[in-house]
Amino acid sequence: SRLTGGGTVATTKRLSFGAEFLLDRLNLDAYLPKPPEKTTKTGKKKATKAVGEPGVGAAAKAGTEPGAKAPLSALKMLTTLDANLKARIKTLVFEGEQIKDVFFDGTLHNGRLKIHRLSVAKMASASGSVSGIIDGLAGEPTATGLKFDVRARDVPRFLRLAGLDPPVLSKDLGVIRVR
Repeated sequence: SRLTGGGTVATTKRLSFGAEFLLDRLNLDAYLPKPPEKTTKTGKKKATKAVGEPGVGAAAKAGTEPGAKAPLSALKMLTTLDANLKARIKTLVFEGEQIKDVFFDGTLHNGRLKIHRLSVAKMASASGSVSGIIDGLAGEPTATGLKFDVRARDVPRFLRLAGLDPPVLSKDLGVIRVR
């Protein structure tokens, strides 16, 4: 991987920083735990998702057990600093999929995150962007003014990467666009 860019830090009452960087490639699969393998009837090993592995619905289930920590409590740390960040990753590898041109431009100020643009040029035959404001990071976050633009050519592939089981009929949908 090659990282280029720069940043500044201000040691004021609230820690503040600004950064802009470009990373050519990041393989998350190399850093994430590998799922355990199951043996099939033919004796071949097959990778499966681990029980309790985070995915869609995991955030909703987290925090429901007695004594469980709130799933978004780690966001509280973001209320202690201010930041301006622009970051681009040309190729991000996740679960074997190459995700192209991931871009984030955002401002964090007094516990309020303004996403100017979060976009992905190509991910499992889909592309998309989001912008808006997330407030209340110290407690229960709220979102305002969120704008989504997502386009998927292969809906089942996109849903599988998101951790969802696609409905049987979804393979015949063709291109889908959500705004």
